[in-house]
Amino acid sequence: MRGLLAIWGVLFLFLGGAVWASTSCFNGGCHKPSAFRGPVEHGPVKGDRCEECHYPHVSRYPHLLKAQVPALCFKCHTSLQKSLRTASWVHLPVKKGACGRCHRPHAGGKGLLLSRGAKLCFSCHEGLKKPGYKFSHAPFRQGRCLACHRPHLGQTRDLLRDQGSRLCFRCHAAEQTVRAHGKYARQGMDCLTCHNPHGSNRPHLVRAFLHEPYREKACKECHGGKAPRGPEMCFACHRERRKDFLKVHTHYLPSDDRPFCVDCHSPHASDDRRLLLASPDWLCIRCHREALVQKRQSLYVHPAWGKCMDCHEGHGSSFGGMLKGDANAVCVRCHKTQGKFTHPIGEKVKDPRNGQSLTCVTCHDPMGTQFKYELRLSGEASLCLECHKGY
Repeated sequence: MRGLLAIWGVLFLFLGGAVWASTSCFNGGCHKPSAFRGPVEHGPVKGDRCEECHYPHVSRYPHLLKAQVPALCFKCHTSLQKSLRTASWVHLPVKKGACGRCHRPHAGGKGLLLSRGAKLCFSCHEGLKKPGYKFSHAPFRQGRCLACHRPHLGQTRDLLRDQGSRLCFRCHAAEQTVRAHGKYARQGMDCLTCHNPHGSNRPHLVRAFLHEPYREKACKECHGGKAPRGPEMCFACHRERRKDFLKVHTHYLPSDDRPFCVDCHSPHASDDRRLLLASPDWLCIRCHREALVQKRQSLYVHPAWGKCMDCHEGHGSSFGGMLKGDANAVCVRCHKTQGKFTHPIGEKVKDPRNGQSLTCVTCHDPMGTQFKYELRLSGEASLCLECHKGY
């Protein structure tokens, strides 16, 4: 009987007490109502339903919450949770479930945001706070980041609201914009290949470094009827690069009518001296999505992950994985002591499993693994026993 009464007592504390919480949180003088009011109030707060998020007496979580964030938030915001499952890219705070990084839980301004406009964005994206552009894009200058970007998730890495010129044509008349670019313009062009959407020191937000024919307004060198087609268009000027694409491992992509070079390089303008369309890591991830998946699923990842060009060639290489040398030589450039004192490796040391020479990547995977030091298997025994089976 006493046990039954105890159970009913607990139920009363959490169920009956919950009803009490919604009417009594502000009555004892502990929680001042003014601290929970604002221009925009969270639904439960507006309805004095504190018990929707909090227990009145005890909890396993801080602030007597009923569940951890973001699980607590997703109890109501189910549509966002569903969208996350199919999104190509997710904003890092959302991915980490850090809703409180941007939102207030009780009351605040529009969207319950911690601060207004770009101030909130710049709290993380500090490099954009004072870029020092001579010319700036109006939405960026006015702090209207959400005019172009989505706050939670999207189909592009930059979480843009639309892709290519479709985003720009929301404000800039398509016909007028195409007309301004002359006879070589097209409706499907990607404005961001030439223009920086935040700002530039060049008029019209043109990016910092210009391709020589574009700078000299010699459009016919590439667009004229007599210009070579395919990759030969680029090799006509960049003759020294042709040999890079003739190596054993290469990024050569046969094309009949367009140079594959423009998959990575802008033919007109870029903020990179090499006229890259974006940072090297982003360019690589566009095709090598498996590398990004591996990183996300790994506990240990090489510190230089994302600095692809530190270890890999961009055009072609005589070594596997398009490395800048054999696997040992590339690793020893940074891990100097490992070249002198390490497990036997090199041309004369063979892997008994496949007869191939042992290298650093025989045991380590710099793209990411579940084991310390990026080992492919546990260093306690499993990895060693792959070769040393007699022990």
